[in-house]
Amino acid sequence: MELRRIVPVAALLLAAACAGNSPKSQLLKAVVARAFGASAVADAGGGAGQPLPGADALYAPIHEKGVAAVRIEAPDTGLADVLIAIALEDDRLTYLGRSNRTVVMRGGLLVATHGFGYDPAPIETDGDDPIARPRPTAAWPDSYARIYRTWGMGPEGQRFDVTCTAKAGDMGTIDFVTPPVVVQRMSETCRGSGIRFTNTYEVEPETGAIWRSSQWTGPQQGLVKVDIIEPFEP
Repeated sequence: MELRRIVPVAALLLAAACAGNSPKSQLLKAVVARAFGASAVADAGGGAGQPLPGADALYAPIHEKGVAAVRIEAPDTGLADVLIAIALEDDRLTYLGRSNRTVVMRGGLLVATHGFGYDPAPIETDGDDPIARPRPTAAWPDSYARIYRTWGMGPEGQRFDVTCTAKAGDMGTIDFVTPPVVVQRMSETCRGSGIRFTNTYEVEPETGAIWRSSQWTGPQQGLVKVDIIEPFEP
């Protein structure tokens, strides 16, 4: 599949986000609508109005515009958005949506969110994490560690040190893209600091690229669904 670029309005968007009294929401909405096509995003996904279209409905207009994009949904807070890639720093890719929402992806791992309800502090992970550093599923390690934090009183808020293990499941297909992509369903269980949660991923077995996932982001925001509509690679 052809890999997509960062949309060439990053400087404009970031400047708008930093301006004290600028109409950020209006500008971001206009830019995203221009990038995706107004009919594809309408006024959906902000917790009001029509539900945000699924990845299958968003694929065609986004593919036509040639931008890297993700669809993010936080069921526990009722918020969803479609976001475009605007900045790459080391191995962390930042995406921007409407209402100044952002997410940061490290490989297939959702390491930070802003504007989806109860946003966590950035997730830390070790060098063996196959979600943050994609690799073929056959080469995934037996276990790997992460640190999740929530903002709060004191220097760290809540902290959860977990160890994660993954189990391979059935094969499937991401069929809204052209050509369709064969994926393996991986189930990841993480335990530690008095918590236990399960993340799921749909992964290209030979590359480790993650197309669809459901990832825990904290005790309040819960699981967040991630759909890669158009992938990006530097």
